[in-house]
Order: sequence, then C-alpha cells, then structure tokens
Amino acid sequence: MLQAVDDYEKKCPSRLVSTSLQTHKPLTFDSRYIVSSQANIEVTPKELEFCNIQAECLQSYMEIYTKDIQGGLEFSLVDKIHKEPIWEAHVRPEDATLSVSSAQTQTDEHFVNQHQEQLIQRVMAVDGILDSLYGPVLDLEQIQSIRAERSSVEKMRKLYELVPKWDNDCKDRLYQALKEKHRPLVEELEGI
Repeated sequence: MLQAVDDYEKKCPSRLVSTSLQTHKPLTFDSRYIVSSQANIEVTPKELEFCNIQAECLQSYMEIYTKDIQGGLEFSLVDKIHKEPIWEAHVRPEDATLSVSSAQTQTDEHFVNQHQEQLIQRVMAVDGILDSLYGPVLDLEQIQSIRAERSSVEKMRKLYELVPKWDNDCKDRLYQALKEKHRPLVEELEGI
C-alpha cells in the first residue's frame, strides 16, 4: 500500500510540506476522521473513512486549502466518534510557498495546455466545470457527449479532445472554471 501511495504521488505530484508532526495513536480501519483547525481552512472531503483499499486502486486522501498562511497553520486529524486527536501538525509560512496565479506561464504556454495530463488525471468535479463552460465554450451536444463517459478521467479526456480548436478566451474560461471548482489543485500546479 505504501508503494501504491508513493507511485500515485509521483504520477500526480502534490506539494509536500514538512511539518512538526506529533502522532498520538495509530489510525484504525473502518474509522472516520475529520481535520480540525482554528484557522480558516477548506477541507475536501469533510470526513474520510480509513479503510483497506487494494493497492492498485486510488487511495483516499483529504485536500486542505487556505488563503492565509502568514501566521502559520495548525491542524489535527480527529477521530470523528471519540473526538480525540490522532495527530497534530504545524505548517510555518516558510514551509509552504504560494505562487502568483496566472493562466499564462513565462513560456507563453497556456495553463490548460501545460498541465493537461495532470488535469485529466486529477480533476474530479467535471460536471461543475462543464456547467461553467456551457454556452460560451460548449454546446449542449458536446456536454452530453462528455457526460456520457463513465469516469472523470474519461470525461476530462473527452473535453481535452476539443481544446486544440479553442482560442485563448475559451482556454481562459476553462482555467477560471478550474480555479472555481479545484482552486487548491490549480494553485499547486501553478507552483510547480
């Protein structure tokens, strides 16, 4: 399972933030956990069940997002039923570097082109993005064709079949939809 997580992180790199980590007790299978913090953070999903997932399957994870890390960020993983902290972490401002948002990179390659493979693999809320693109970028037939695909990866691949025909305005609209629905992912990719 450790190898599966390591392989996934290499395939879809995330920003590793070294923290002062204090573990109180181990996670137990079939228990539910939440992230708790005094800071203003967004956690997706709100809670997560720790379960034994086959190594070849996508492992469960929580995404934590904050706009302000100037004073540092303290959070803990809490057992939902017993309300006991399992571990606590502190992230200092210098531990995490945030990037300046930009749809165009210095190489002038548009964000949606530059990060195509990672976006195809990691964007889960495809229907919300399609809703944002309906009208100005996609017509009803295109949206129905994309939604007919089974998985989010297949939907994103189908969407990306249309991208080569788009001008920068259409790509900017996709970028804005991604920022609205997957801001932490976009900011992570912009920091790479």
